[in-house]
Amino acid sequence: MNAQRLPANWTDSANALEGIASVAKDTLLLVDEFTPSDAMSTQQLHGKAERLFRAQANHTGRKRMRADTTLRPAKPPEGLVLATGEDIPSGQSLRSRIILIEHRPRSVNLEKLSACQNDAAAGLYAQAMAGFVEWLAPQIGDIKGRWQQELAALRQKVSQSDMHSRTPENIASLALGWRYFLGFAIESKAMAPSEAMVCWMDVWEILKTVAATQGQHLAAAEPASRFLDLLRDALMSQKAYLRNIMPEGSTIEPTPQPGTCVGWDHPQEDRVYLIPDVSYAEAHELGRQSGSRLSCRHKPCVNDYTSKIISPRSNPGRARFWFARHSMASARAFWFYIEALSTLRNPSFPSNPSIKGMNPLLLDRFSMTIGQVFLTIGQVLNPNLS
Repeated sequence: MNAQRLPANWTDSANALEGIASVAKDTLLLVDEFTPSDAMSTQQLHGKAERLFRAQANHTGRKRMRADTTLRPAKPPEGLVLATGEDIPSGQSLRSRIILIEHRPRSVNLEKLSACQNDAAAGLYAQAMAGFVEWLAPQIGDIKGRWQQELAALRQKVSQSDMHSRTPENIASLALGWRYFLGFAIESKAMAPSEAMVCWMDVWEILKTVAATQGQHLAAAEPASRFLDLLRDALMSQKAYLRNIMPEGSTIEPTPQPGTCVGWDHPQEDRVYLIPDVSYAEAHELGRQSGSRLSCRHKPCVNDYTSKIISPRSNPGRARFWFARHSMASARAFWFYIEALSTLRNPSFPSNPSIKGMNPLLLDRFSMTIGQVFLTIGQVLNPNLS
């Protein structure tokens, strides 16, 4: 395997990816180019990602039956999946099961990357990993016995109240594997204990930074927020509109507008009323056309909006809006406090879109720290390769 000959690609079939992930036991499987090109390929790629990443996170394989109704052996992933691409998988539930890192333009030091590639081509990294596996083998039983206890301790250190419940465990799993690798580096005389401690603290701080950025990706996939984003886009593109509610006794006829009426704007009450079925249908259709459907169906969405997704007005740190049933023009509708839906009244593009992702200096430091450890171990285990 090298940069020109990778083991898997997102153009492979879902069954092929499942089989490769099962065969790649106790190793890193790189699946390259998660890059949708149109609505059809987007749907297919996200379906493959859903199947592969969910199986990886849940440690399960897809079960099948033979023609005689006996079960075929499942093929759960046996290693660790690393994926690259220009897009990220959709759905809050799936994103919570993976660790997402965004690379900004010029965030990688190409000179240092070339040096690492040369070391890898010389066999130093392979030598280091082979030595690590050999070191693990005789003690793997003891490590498995204390793994959960050590994992829980690290998980507690990284956990924060506003994090998804899966994020601390994802980060703690990577940190614990790294800690054992540093233990191997110390025992193989590649690093002094003091050097290993500095290296551990560097990587631990970076992993905590990664954990903090996961919330941005999860918030972007949260169904209620996604619904509002799609509805705002529909209003901006004039695929939908809000009808003004005239004062009682007014004889002014509403001005005809293009698109579908998804609700009413009531300036006097500082409220916007949405028709549930129609507004959801417009948002869902726009998401389908753009290849990013809403991640839940109508009824679960409505239930989600009216319960855990809606922030209480006492929480100023999040968008504030409230749903309540109301009768309007013989149709069921929800009303919103205008604090949350001002963008629905006057939708416009953000003046300063922010670029989310890790600091490129952190990314560079992270990659070079790990690369240097592998290089040192490889040189110690086989000086002829240096």
